[in-house]
Amino acid sequence: MALNLRPLIITRGLGKWTDVKQPSLFRVALFKFNENKKIVSPSLVCSSSTNTNSKGNTSFTSKVLYDGGCKICHIEISALKKWTKNRDNIEFVDISTPDYDPQFWGGVSYEDAMKEMHVVGPDGKIYTRGDAIRHMYRACGLGFLSTFTELPLIRPICDELYVHFAKYRLKKAFDRCDSNSCDIKLKHLRDKVEREGKS
Repeated sequence: MALNLRPLIITRGLGKWTDVKQPSLFRVALFKFNENKKIVSPSLVCSSSTNTNSKGNTSFTSKVLYDGGCKICHIEISALKKWTKNRDNIEFVDISTPDYDPQFWGGVSYEDAMKEMHVVGPDGKIYTRGDAIRHMYRACGLGFLSTFTELPLIRPICDELYVHFAKYRLKKAFDRCDSNSCDIKLKHLRDKVEREGKS
């Protein structure tokens, strides 16, 4: 019986086998197949060493999704970029760019990323809100900040403050559209949120 090797991935959360087309954020497995394409035995299971996305980044990094149009966010991310310039375990992804494609970044849509912070871990796990900030700081080598905000009395306060900040930040982003200084994606999102609020 003839055997051939074909690379496959397990689509995270769906439990399906598919051909490898975009191994970014997935664990890649190489399986032996018989002529009927039935799995015989796994020959290798490993993490993909490289992504095939347009950025060409490795899959062993945490991906911080941020709004490049947000002044406060831009200041913080710029500082973190300088802090991590010699680290290869973190990427900062501007969701406001026209070429932002969720399929390359954990499936996180522009709308979801605008409403609250998202970080995609090296294993593809999605972190949001306060947990996203903690994961980002740990990946940046600032774990002591994350540990502090995880203290029993501090964590609920920090998490609640972030929720209020996220709402305020989104409102300020929508306000940019009133002065015609927002991009088309943000304008569409504002129109959608306004329609949903009226329904």
